[in-house]
Amino acid sequence: MPVYFNEPLSMLQKIAEIFQNEDLLSKAADQEDSLLRLVYVTAFCIAQYGGTQSRCSKPFNPILGETFEFKTPEWKFLAEQVSHHPPISAGYLDHEKYECWMNTHMTTKFWGKSLEFKPLGNIHFRYKDTDDHFVCQRPNSSVNNIILGTMYINHSGESNVINTITGEKGVINFKTPGMFANKSKRGQVEASIEDAKGEEVYQIFGNWTTSLSFKKKGDSDENAKLIWEFPAVSENWESIYHFTDFTLQLNTISNKLKRILPLTDSRLRTDQRYLENGDLKLANAEKIRLEEKQRRRRKRMEEEKFEYTPKYFVKEQDTAVGEEGYISYKYTGDYWKDREEGNWTEMLDLF
Repeated sequence: MPVYFNEPLSMLQKIAEIFQNEDLLSKAADQEDSLLRLVYVTAFCIAQYGGTQSRCSKPFNPILGETFEFKTPEWKFLAEQVSHHPPISAGYLDHEKYECWMNTHMTTKFWGKSLEFKPLGNIHFRYKDTDDHFVCQRPNSSVNNIILGTMYINHSGESNVINTITGEKGVINFKTPGMFANKSKRGQVEASIEDAKGEEVYQIFGNWTTSLSFKKKGDSDENAKLIWEFPAVSENWESIYHFTDFTLQLNTISNKLKRILPLTDSRLRTDQRYLENGDLKLANAEKIRLEEKQRRRRKRMEEEKFEYTPKYFVKEQDTAVGEEGYISYKYTGDYWKDREEGNWTEMLDLF
């Protein structure tokens, strides 16, 4: 596929991008009431889709063994491409107050005018002080108007956020606009925050493209509290792939960072970097070179009957909630130690 169908981010970086709303997870940790914690975690699970309605360019498919790290004063994140067939990226975030892990396992179905994505895994949040373990079951997503019209992305159906310790649940309804609905009808969402008995206590409402508010059941909308807003964007938002300021940081690399990163980090992909710099000819040539290099590596592995093992994640069954057969990837905890010691000797030569 020609490189101009891509945006200059890998799927590993797309996982990290959802944490531009990380403040919602930190605020959840500050709530003494478990239902209010659930309100903030549920809001995060909705807000992660903010801005995606216009992001129809596809991310780069990570190469098996590719990694991406992102570190702030409050938290650190790692992602790794753990499987080639099917393509799966695993991610893990560690914060002083909580940890979060997820993967991108999914199936796709082409409907003629749209392409549908069904997630086959959950997002997990575990809070360290209370041991609250929230599990988010993600909605289906689709790319619409592939043949005619302006393409856009929509998320639809029901998504549950379950506190497996208390039995409390957030039930999210991503509304599907009618065939002839205008743009203002896209992105509408409602969520019911229910106690362990299934009784509704709080309500979240708004739009995953712009803002979310919440209120106690029975209160008027005027008494609702704004809980999330999509960040302000620059005037040239459309010409920079609809990236927010946070997203623009994901591919930034300083000389200091370059010296300590493993050679598998997504920031070091030449095809992605050339696309970001606007050189489509070189980007396309590099994309082809890396794909051919990957095929040669995979052929050698098949000839040697070598089964790839992820460097920093271990595959396991996801039995928390959801359908049988869901998988999860547990972080082994070695990456940041290797980074501190500069121990990258076992990393693959990918780029």
